[in-house]
Amino acid sequence: MNSDQAVDLTSLAVEKGADGIIATNTTVDYSLVKNPKEIGGLSGAVLKDKSFEIFDAVAKELYGKTVLISVGRD
Repeated sequence: MNSDQAVDLTSLAVEKGADGIIATNTTVDYSLVKNPKEIGGLSGAVLKDKSFEIFDAVAKELYGKTVLISVGRD
């Protein structure tokens, strides 16, 4: 999921009554690692930059409208 998709999805969730958003956790974006095995999700340091990017985009849209939580950022 890219930042625009995350903003669209989380905005819709809040519009539909979500009490908060957990914006990031793991990813299956295997382009973030060299020689991926493409099995399971990725987390930790490899996800840090993408996680910050997505959380920042969501926060710009939803700050003050709901509780925002980011996890999986090593």
